[in-house]
Formats: sequence, C-alpha cells, structure tokens
Amino acid sequence: MSVRDVLEEPEQWARLVALTRDHPDLRHLSDNERVNTILASIEVRTWRLSNQNVVANVFIQPPTRDIPKWREWAAGLRARTYGNFTNGTGVVRRVSNCLGCNSVEHPAHRCPFQELPGWNGPRAGSGSYSTLLPPPPPPPHQQQQQQPQPHGAQGTSNVNAHPRARQDARRGHAHRGMAPRTPARWRQGQQRR
Repeated sequence: MSVRDVLEEPEQWARLVALTRDHPDLRHLSDNERVNTILASIEVRTWRLSNQNVVANVFIQPPTRDIPKWREWAAGLRARTYGNFTNGTGVVRRVSNCLGCNSVEHPAHRCPFQELPGWNGPRAGSGSYSTLLPPPPPPPHQQQQQQPQPHGAQGTSNVNAHPRARQDARRGHAHRGMAPRTPARWRQGQQRR
C-alpha cells in the first residue's frame, strides 16, 4: 500500500477535506479539487543504505497551516505501515536531524553542504576542521575500593568520598555547585588570607 493509497482511504480523504477547508491557497476549490491538489504534490525520494535497506522521504504540501492540526494528522500517518508482502513493508523511522545543516531530509553522511563550491566548513558530523584523526578516548576510570569508615570518624573528609568531589577539590571547589575560581576570585581568596 503506497502513501497515496493510504491518503485515498475514505477516513483519510475526509480528514483531508476538513483540513484543506481553511487553507488560504485552496479555499476557492471544491472538496475533491483541494484533496487532489494535495495528493498531486506527493514526492518520494529514496536512497539505499549500506545494509541494502531502502530509505524513502515523503514530501507533500501541508493540507493545513494550523500547526497543531497538521502535527496530529502527520502523527497518524507516521503510525501507519506502508507496503505489502510483494515489495516489503515500510515503517516510519524516527526523525533525526543532519549534523551538518540540521535538515531532516537526509543523514549527516549525505549532507549536500560539503559539496557546495566554496564550502570551507567541516564535513557533516565531524565537528572539526582538522584533517587529523582525533585522539582515542581515555580508558575508563577505575575507581579504587575504599574502606567504609564509621560516620563522623576523625581525619576523614567528605571531599575524598567521591571521585567527582576529588576533582572539584583539585579545581578549587569546596563542594559541587560552587563556581570555579577565576583569576579575580583567586586574588580575592589570597587577600583574605
């Protein structure tokens, strides 16, 4: 079942008639002409992923300019499955934005920005202008086993109880939530001593 087949179902047809009734560009047309104008605007663009799955983007003129109504209508279409046992069943994927141009029309590795003449920015998703490979991530931090001490024991400090607290203490924070020491704050602390 194609997208058009779904939109031509009696329930969807009635929804399109209702949604297009107040559309300023279509208001002067009859019910059937309005719906047929929307259906004529359907455009499907496909590409094949490396695992041979096919991704299809469906473009259609919005039947309404009322955003909440459009979102409700589109959510109903996203909940459907498309296709049949002959050519496979299509399911709507989660919408994700391209890391290069923020479009939802393509994934980052297909971003057309990097192909524009004069584009000097980074490749989509790289986040860097460098041609060098980024350094590998550091190994996971191995927490040392600490011996439990009785509450209120002498010589203990709450600062050493958690690795994050130790980092904060090294940075000049007395506790989490305190702002880091800027040169001006450092000088203020030195003057008090």
